[in-house]
Parts: sequence; structure tokens; C-alpha cells
Amino acid sequence: MASQVIKENGLKNQIIAIHWSASGQVVRHFNKACSDLDLSVRFALAIEATPAMLVPSDRTGGLKKTYKNMVSLVDSHLGLFLAQLEEQGRLNGKRIMSKDDYLKSIFGDIPVGITGTDEFVENGSFVKDTGRAIEDKKFFAFDEYPLVAVISGDSALMPYHPIVDRGTWSFLITRKVYHDYFVGRLESGFKISERTLREFGSYVNKLTGRLSTTVHGNHFLFVGERSAKEVSECLESFNNMVMEIKEGIANFLK
Repeated sequence: MASQVIKENGLKNQIIAIHWSASGQVVRHFNKACSDLDLSVRFALAIEATPAMLVPSDRTGGLKKTYKNMVSLVDSHLGLFLAQLEEQGRLNGKRIMSKDDYLKSIFGDIPVGITGTDEFVENGSFVKDTGRAIEDKKFFAFDEYPLVAVISGDSALMPYHPIVDRGTWSFLITRKVYHDYFVGRLESGFKISERTLREFGSYVNKLTGRLSTTVHGNHFLFVGERSAKEVSECLESFNNMVMEIKEGIANFLK
């Protein structure tokens, strides 16, 4: 779809990938797929997004498997989701969506594969395979990630993302930068001075702060006019920041 839109509108061969919630698990997969299509992902924006790791058990407690080989969130998450919609409404000064509209248009069962667990569906049954899950996620394929900017909310309704996301994505960003800018050079005999090492190390260690921010809101922090505007402003700011960062890194290693 991205390739088609770019071609039809004569756009640059660059895109910004936006990932929310469980779609954070496919940041690497998406970036690699774009690379295979000669599309350049300038960076990925992770909005309350979970990286491709096995999630802790508190995130999956209460999930129920259905006869259609899906997972039901009715008992585990519906009440929480409705509370978050109400909170977003208060932040935006008006009600955003009724419960009935949410149930009719948005809420539903989900595939087990996007829950972040190590379960799969095979021959109509749920099976647990941790090794396969790790291989499928390829969390440690650092060179296949784009740069990632992170937006987290500040609501106590869902504390996982505000607490976990920044540190986890920071780990990936640091390793991605190291692989992109050092591994290939080292193989060709590249050497770095002690001074440059100190300066570059300090620069890289500050990337997390530059590529992450917190906005008022919960897991649905982009829902509502005011909230959507705040997220869009963050996106524009990160776009400028990423260009500065890439130029800065290149200057260090000339």
C-alpha cells in the first residue's frame, strides 16, 4: 500500500511507521519488509507500543480462548478500555464515544499472536512454544530495526507502558546505532580515538531522552481532538530530531 501511494502521488521513497500497542511487536518486521521493497523507514513512532518480547503475565491475566481460535478480552480488558475512553474524554473536555459504539465498531476478539505470549494456534488448538516465539519475534536482530521514537502516557490506569517502554526501546536504539555505525566499519579496519569514543558514547546515551516523551493520557492517548493534536506535534518534532541525530552520528564517524 505504501509503495502504491508513493508511486501514484510522486512522493519521496521515505515513510514514517506509526505503531500503537501490540503493533510494536512488528516494528522490526515492518522495517525489513519495507527494505525489501526499497522503501526507507525514516523512523518508527512507538505510541504506547510493546516491543517484540514475551510480555509479563500480568498483561495476559484473564484472557480467554474462544472456540474460533481467538482470544476474548471481555473479562480481562473491556472494563479497563472503557475507563480509559472516559478518561480521554475528560482530558479532551467532551465525551468521545459511547460504550455501544465502542462495542459495535472497535472492540472484539484478537489473534493470540498479538498478545505477546508464546502461544500459537495449530490444527485448531492452542500450543505453547517459547523457542518458536522467540525466533518469530527476532527481538535481538538489532540491525533490522529503524530508529524508534517513543510516546508514553502518564495515566495510572495502565502503568506498564509508562514504566517499561522507554527503557526497552532505549536498549534497542543503542544496539541498533552500534550495529549500523560500527560493525561494518570495524570489519574494514575502522578505528576510533579515545576522545571520539567518549564523546560519541555520551551522545548515544542521550538519545533515549531525545527520542522519547510523555503526554497526558492513557493507552488511548491519541483519542480526542486535543490529544490527537498533541501526538501529531510530537510526530513533527521527532521527525526533525531524527534528521538531526542522523547528521550528528555521521559527523562523529567521518
